[in-house]
Amino acid sequence: MKGKPDKQRWPEMLSPEDRIAEAKEKTRKIVDHLLHVIAVHESNRALLFSDTLAKQVPPSHAAHTFNLLCDNQYRYELVRLCALWDPSKPDRESIPTIAALVDSDAVRTLLAEETQRHWVQLPARVIPSDEGSDDEVQKLAESIAHAQSAAFGVKQAQKALHWLKSAKRMETRVRRCDRYLALVDSRDRYIAHNLSFAAARKAPLTTAKYGDDSWLLALSIRIIDRLNLGICGANFDWNGSQKIAEKRALNFWNGVSLKVLG
Repeated sequence: MKGKPDKQRWPEMLSPEDRIAEAKEKTRKIVDHLLHVIAVHESNRALLFSDTLAKQVPPSHAAHTFNLLCDNQYRYELVRLCALWDPSKPDRESIPTIAALVDSDAVRTLLAEETQRHWVQLPARVIPSDEGSDDEVQKLAESIAHAQSAAFGVKQAQKALHWLKSAKRMETRVRRCDRYLALVDSRDRYIAHNLSFAAARKAPLTTAKYGDDSWLLALSIRIIDRLNLGICGANFDWNGSQKIAEKRALNFWNGVSLKVLG
């Protein structure tokens, strides 16, 4: 009796071209998700780790609600941050999902070739001399410019391969790290679910601490930046985005005045 044929797992069942298409779409979306988490993180820094508002709330019944506000804000950030690391599945826009899509020599080779073609196909930019030049000199200048673009394309293709492999290595290390697993345990146990102490933990010997969220966010930015460069050929000013988010948060929270009624 013949056994049932083995079904290919996702994303191995997809062609390299389809894997690239999905990876590009999910990478563009996860950039937006990450920008939202950055904004929430900077808002929480101004709210939770500054006494600007806390010193306006005296010991009172109302203080319980202020504490609830702070707790809710921190929990929301933790949920959204951990969502960036949801396990690899077709319907997830997460770092492990994107890393799985491009974790193939065939996929990485196609992406590198695409990067190289981009630079090779760019029209040659030759600045004409004020004194003018004949056609032969012009053609020579264009030939040199094309050769320079082609050489640059080879270097960029090599960089794309480096970024993709580096992102995968970093993603694997984070997923196996007890510090990350403790954050997921905290999210699962105290926020996403009501788990008993008997429930299995991913990092039984480690407890999440304040500051672990900043650590994971910083690594998420580095990994998504590499994926964005390697897959979409796009750079992003993450430092600038963080500064903008920080300025907006401070402008809001530092301008808030509280009047506690009791």
